[in-house]
Amino acid sequence: MRLSRSAPFYLASASALPLFFFVACSTATPGPTATDAGVDATMPDAAPVLDSGAVTDAADAGPTGCGAGFASKCDVGEACTKDVDCKLANCIGGVCKSASCTNGKRDGDEVGIDCGGACSSKCDGDVCAADADCKSKTCSAGVCAPRGTKSCGVGVAATCANGELCEQDKDCTSVYCSGNLCAAPDAVSHQDGRINAGETGIDCGGSIKATNLCPGGQGCVDGSDCQGLCAANTCAAPTHTDGKKNLGESDVDCGGAVLDAAGKAAPICGTGKTCVRGADCESQFCGAAGTCEPRKAGRKDGDETDVDCGGTKDPDTNVVPPRCDDAKGCLVDGDCKGSSCSQAGRVCVAGRSCRTGYAGVETCGKREDGDVGVAHDSCCTSLPLPTIATTRLDKYEITAGRMRQFVTALAGTVDAQGAPYGANVKKWATDQIAANTPVGQNLSAQITPNLLALLPTTADPNTPLNLFVQLGGTTMDARWPSSYQGCAMARGAAGHATYWADPAQLAFYGYPARVVAKDSLDAKSLNCTPYWMFAAFCAWDGGKVASMNEVWDAYSTDAYPWGPSGLNGAGAPVSGDQTSLNVPFDYERSVGFYTVRYRHYQFPGVPTVDDISPQIAAPGRFLADASRLKGNGQSWMDLGANLIEYTSTVYQQNRANFCDYSLGDDDNPANAPCRNFTPPGGNQPVNGTLRDAGTIPGMWLFSASWEGHGFTRGGWNLSAHTQYGKIGARCSRPKL
Repeated sequence: MRLSRSAPFYLASASALPLFFFVACSTATPGPTATDAGVDATMPDAAPVLDSGAVTDAADAGPTGCGAGFASKCDVGEACTKDVDCKLANCIGGVCKSASCTNGKRDGDEVGIDCGGACSSKCDGDVCAADADCKSKTCSAGVCAPRGTKSCGVGVAATCANGELCEQDKDCTSVYCSGNLCAAPDAVSHQDGRINAGETGIDCGGSIKATNLCPGGQGCVDGSDCQGLCAANTCAAPTHTDGKKNLGESDVDCGGAVLDAAGKAAPICGTGKTCVRGADCESQFCGAAGTCEPRKAGRKDGDETDVDCGGTKDPDTNVVPPRCDDAKGCLVDGDCKGSSCSQAGRVCVAGRSCRTGYAGVETCGKREDGDVGVAHDSCCTSLPLPTIATTRLDKYEITAGRMRQFVTALAGTVDAQGAPYGANVKKWATDQIAANTPVGQNLSAQITPNLLALLPTTADPNTPLNLFVQLGGTTMDARWPSSYQGCAMARGAAGHATYWADPAQLAFYGYPARVVAKDSLDAKSLNCTPYWMFAAFCAWDGGKVASMNEVWDAYSTDAYPWGPSGLNGAGAPVSGDQTSLNVPFDYERSVGFYTVRYRHYQFPGVPTVDDISPQIAAPGRFLADASRLKGNGQSWMDLGANLIEYTSTVYQQNRANFCDYSLGDDDNPANAPCRNFTPPGGNQPVNGTLRDAGTIPGMWLFSASWEGHGFTRGGWNLSAHTQYGKIGARCSRPKL
């Protein structure tokens, strides 16, 4: 039907007001109905057609699902008990019928009985052009005049009293014509889909505003008629900023779950405001009295991300809660003391390398994904040391996946001029040191200028000291500790570097694509990496490579991290399911190359002469290699095996020349110390390039390796440029 907007009856001009009708679908499911022959409101001046009279199943809907008092009026063909039940106000024989301009009742969008709206005949008071336009057949001065017999109502000086004949609501003093008699407003008058009986809008406002305020678009005198505000005698749609309790709000302009027309929810309510549920309140707690409680200590409330930490300031006190400790809940980095929030677990983590990603980030701990009893936590978990009060030591060794997070993040980081660093670790570190940032301070404390000069500047495999070779794509110096470091993934070389490389990079060096999948490698402890790359990573991650003193503080004074005795004795045979890790230190023979004595963990698959990286565990898989001493109730893992580990403690300042054999000899005479080197077991001498003439320090290392290197509490020492398949590292960081 055609809808119009008008002022309330007592604000209107003398011209007739168009009527409003709700057009809403019934909530019930009608039975078979005849074609609706009613007037389409979108078609102006359409002539109504009498209902076909087809009988429908009146029991399918009726007043129990639609009609007066329900959310919608009943459609043609649905059951009804009275005219007011029907959208078209025409109930005949218990069924809603189409409107008619000749049935002697006011239905459809008629203004009066069989006149106005879509009917061709106009009612008294309507604008007309000719007598034929009017139901009264009299058009005077452009307005339909009443018949001479009409004694009251529109066109006559006096309005009609209750009980007198009427044709339209405006004939009556009560502004309510029921049937064809003026009547006092009753319940039906406020359900009939018309503006009458003292209403300012359709069945709302005015005389019934106490029980039914008008929605947006309906008429009003003032704001008390409307759900929202009243402007220019028209109700605005209610909002969550109009100073009224509406739209399901629990208090004025706050609380509730109803969205406004813009799709926005009401703000949460402050302390003392009315509420019906915790979500209505800033504190998230609605008290027994139905009012919002303030934030309280000892519980997670307001926008805190964990108990008494994270989130923004308390609006009652203007105090910002403390930042959260590791493993506490968070939403953003700023919620955490360490400024790193895991986007997967939404908990604070010690290092930024564990903010995103999964393999090598969330995969440390007991068993593999899918195993019964799997228990993983963040690979950045860091625990307070027993006696060094200012320091935390990471629970796990650095994984290949965490180093990949560093490489990926650096590629997207820009310098002061806005240029991405890409793979230029050297420039990034130099800039951090020059700016004296906390990261730069850690870098300068652990990477001397001669080591800083050796950091990679590119990932281009044609460039010396490139990122690929420094992360174990191959070995730069074949002399340390031997030509069989296990970092060259050549056919039959029994290589076991854990940093996955793109097949195109491997092919440049003549190596095949990796056998073990990238995610499986990323979960493993990182090896085949020089000390300075571990130091660069730890500085970026918020710490530094652990020192010998820090490691021994967690290790205790016992012969082994777990206590004074070894596990099951040297040479004990492998028994049971390796994945059970009941006895994790009894090595098998590793594909025929090594006679080994300690238990190990093998995953995934079986090692081959092309790739024996399955022998290297993801951190935390050796359940028995758990320290006796604890931090925050947890043990440090893999202090006794898996990988030998670099520390930041210098054993000897000037250890040896650094000869780079990854790209051969560049014919510089200075390379003489690096020429004619025959690798152990090799047939031909090789030539390399001298990168450092004996100023690289030797570093302390500790622990034993998966390959069976003897366990020693005293430690090892090797040059800082050593890349070895049995050497990894772990970070330490300040205690928060």
